[in-house]
Amino acid sequence: MSALPALKAFAFDERFERKDAHDLIYCIQHAPEGFDDAAAAFREALAGKHGAVLGDMLAILRRRFCSDEKVEGYRKDGPVAVALFEQSEEPDMREARVLRQREASDLVERLLALIG
Repeated sequence: MSALPALKAFAFDERFERKDAHDLIYCIQHAPEGFDDAAAAFREALAGKHGAVLGDMLAILRRRFCSDEKVEGYRKDGPVAVALFEQSEEPDMREARVLRQREASDLVERLLALIG
């Protein structure tokens, strides 16, 4: 897994640009080595010299994309930013945006579950 997802996670956390959230999800979805291998690479990298930075990135993903005791993940700013970047803001596109929000949140939650 390249450093790009980490850079995009930090960028989104700092700037709240919709494109950063979209790029982050795109990188995860289209990891050249596949989803399971990407999770394995993250697990391995967490034990390496940049483990603390990757830990911070995973914390951003949890905070910005995943469900917690207060709110469902798809309602958080990460998935919302992804959907608003990719979909029209027209009222008739609301269902498509919510579906994309759910997909983005689910993707991050599945990745974090595989990483452990």
